[in-house]
Amino acid sequence: MELAEKNRKVFAFAQKYLEENLPVGLTKADLEKYYEPRQFKTLGDVYDQFIMSAQNRQAMPNIIKFNNEHPAEKARTKSILDRLCDGKSYDLARIRSLQPAFLYETFSSELGVSGKSWEGWCKSVVDAAAWLCQFPDANAFKSFIQRNDSDCKKRASLPDEIARHIHGMGFALVCDALKEMGFVSFSKPDVHIKRIFTSLGLSDDDDSNVFNALDKLARDNGVSPYKADKIFWLICSGYFYKDRSVKGKHPKADDFIAEARNVTK
Repeated sequence: MELAEKNRKVFAFAQKYLEENLPVGLTKADLEKYYEPRQFKTLGDVYDQFIMSAQNRQAMPNIIKFNNEHPAEKARTKSILDRLCDGKSYDLARIRSLQPAFLYETFSSELGVSGKSWEGWCKSVVDAAAWLCQFPDANAFKSFIQRNDSDCKKRASLPDEIARHIHGMGFALVCDALKEMGFVSFSKPDVHIKRIFTSLGLSDDDDSNVFNALDKLARDNGVSPYKADKIFWLICSGYFYKDRSVKGKHPKADDFIAEARNVTK
């Protein structure tokens, strides 16, 4: 089977599988909001997403809790950052001047937190501010991304380039930040996506290879990598985070992979 045909079969099956295996109370129409990424307006919005994505790996989202699933905890942490900036929201120049150790000690004292995850995230918070200071506003940042989103080769090299400047943010986490800002040509090669693509013989488990494989799958199906990413992610994680009425998670990865293998024989 040619790769393009295989990609079309896998995606068509994934879309159908997700729609037919939704948690009780959800309909196909409810999925549309998951395919609409957040749109940023200010450089502060960009920074907010970067430092959210910086803790979006392994157990860190439930340790740092700087995300939309923990609004109260996120607000408390942000209020400390703002106070350190004399009340100004996300003053990047001021945050850049902070020592990560000082920031960690402040969070530790005021939030009662500690550990390597917090120490690492504080470095990400300072580094992300420092890197973003090169852009005068959100439009300049958007233009920079768009210039590097003009072809597959540039797009695939951009995450590593940004990751070099921000502690703790490798290829996948930079992709996470960019896709959640609305740059729909980007997908995140996380454990779920990698498991599907390696299990179905669409890629090996290298981040950039999975990224390029999902890009091709999306193009073969006339959708954005962002949408394809969300469909696979929702199937594997079973986490319908925009629907608070759905309790818990409903992962279907094992069943999906087993059935998808039959589709692609």
